[in-house]
Amino acid sequence: MWRLLPGPTALKVLELLVLLVAIVFVLFTWVFPWIAADILPPPDGTVDAPHSPLTGGRSPGADWRALTGRR
Repeated sequence: MWRLLPGPTALKVLELLVLLVAIVFVLFTWVFPWIAADILPPPDGTVDAPHSPLTGGRSPGADWRALTGRR
């Protein structure tokens, strides 16, 4: 790969870094999500359970509202 890049050493290093960043960008943008869509189960639709047994029947933001005086 190093011999295929044109220019002096400094330019080759810059070209190699740009290529590496482009490859990582493509992997994270298209390849990994495409693979994960087939492997991982779909997410469940629950975002926030206001009366969860884990929070003692209170809303998770109740303590924050009580401390700040906001509603």
